[in-house]
Formats: sequence, structure tokens, C-alpha cells
Amino acid sequence: FETPPTLLFSLDGFRAEYLHTWSGLLPVISKLKNCGTHTKNMRPVYPTKTFPNHYSIVTGLYPESHGIIDNKMYDPKMNAFFALKSKEKFNPEWYRGEPIWLTAKHQGLKSGTFFWPGSDVAINGILPDIYKMYNSSIPFEERILAVLKWLQLPKDERPHFYTLYLEEPDSSGHLYGPVSSEVIRALQRVDNMVGMLMDGLKELNLHRCLNLILISDHGMEQGSCKKYVYLNKYLGDVKDIKIIYGPAARLRPSDVPDKYFSC
Repeated sequence: FETPPTLLFSLDGFRAEYLHTWSGLLPVISKLKNCGTHTKNMRPVYPTKTFPNHYSIVTGLYPESHGIIDNKMYDPKMNAFFALKSKEKFNPEWYRGEPIWLTAKHQGLKSGTFFWPGSDVAINGILPDIYKMYNSSIPFEERILAVLKWLQLPKDERPHFYTLYLEEPDSSGHLYGPVSSEVIRALQRVDNMVGMLMDGLKELNLHRCLNLILISDHGMEQGSCKKYVYLNKYLGDVKDIKIIYGPAARLRPSDVPDKYFSC
């Protein structure tokens, strides 16, 4: 390549501690860490959710400025709910700022995104040159092979900037806890996927021609059943109260928005 392309590769929910505690089970990622440039950890934005953090990574903005303040949210002015499995996820009105694939476009560069929050949305009326609509059922191997294929496109079609996203170890962490045998297996799986990418790059003689940024969006902490609060002790009848779990845990009336919001 005349100009080395850049691949931004995210492993969702890969907390920094995993690299220290289980480095022996992660030979590929550990080698990249030791042979490249790394940092001990990264401070996520609040709330520590997938969409807010991934969109902060590609815009350089805090959620308060880029608009994606949660994976699920309600905007009283728009009178609309944003959720990852709703049509509103594709409404560009939610997305502020300029993601890096738009910046690349403005500089005459091409982008290819195999999943990244916001990359399948026409933000400011623009989509990446190559992109995939999010589908969690697509095997990790297929995602790796697609990026390797894009790297072999003719010069006038080939992207300069790429994104790649894997849901693990986040998915296993939510199901089984961040310190579990299932998460260890998920970590080994994503390490194998990074290895598959590196093997593919070496086979194409591109392993020294590509800038690889391996990153995560947030970590995860173990909950405890010893820490609990009985809401009815303070609120009385709680049948109309909805509990929102996660780092932005909160209580909300169940019949939002009709009864509690007005525009």
C-alpha cells in the first residue's frame, strides 16, 4: 500500500484486567500487546454501555454531545424511543457529531465497516463506502474473512479505513458473569479470531502494512446478591415502577411517555 490502511477492531466488554489475569490464555493478543504499543487500561465514557462508548470512540465526543446516551432511550421532543432492535436505531436524528468514516469521506478516503454502532445509519446523509447491516448471527470467521477480502480490492475500490466488531466477551459476561468459565472460553475464542486475522494478513504479506488498533468499549463488574434494597420499603406499591438495570441503573414509571411527558 502507498498509504497503510487502518483497522479499528473492537472486542466488546473486554475489561483491562483480563489481559493481566488471563494473559497466558490469550497468546495472540498478548503478543500484539508486547510487540506493539499499548496502554494499561482505558477510561470509558458514562454510561458504560456499548453504543455510547463505541460512538464516542469514532466521534471523539462525550455522549452528552454526540446524542447516543444509552442503548435504550426516550426523547420527549422527538416523542420516540431508541432501542437496538427498533427502527429508531436507523434514524440519523439521534446521531450527532461526525464519525470517522464521514471524516474520511470528506478527505477523499474510503471506509469499510463490518459492524460498528452507527455505521449502518445514514448520518448526515452519508454511509461508509462499504458497510454491513448489523446481524449478530454472522459468524466471527465470516467477518474476519470479509475484511481480508476488502483489503485485496482494486486500489480504486479499496477502503483506507476499516472497522470490525465482535460481541464477545460482552455477551458471555452478561449471561454468566465477568469472571466465569464461559467468559474464559469467550476470551480464548476472540483471541483465536485475532489470530485468524493476523494469519490472513501474513498470508497476504500485509501484516507490516496495516495499522491495527485493538480496542474495547467498556469493562464489566460482578454484581452481588448481598447488596440489595427492597423498593417497597421506600416507595410502597411498586407495581407501576420499572427498574432499568446496568451502570445507569434507575427507576422509571412503567407508563412512559404518555402519562409523564408532554412536549
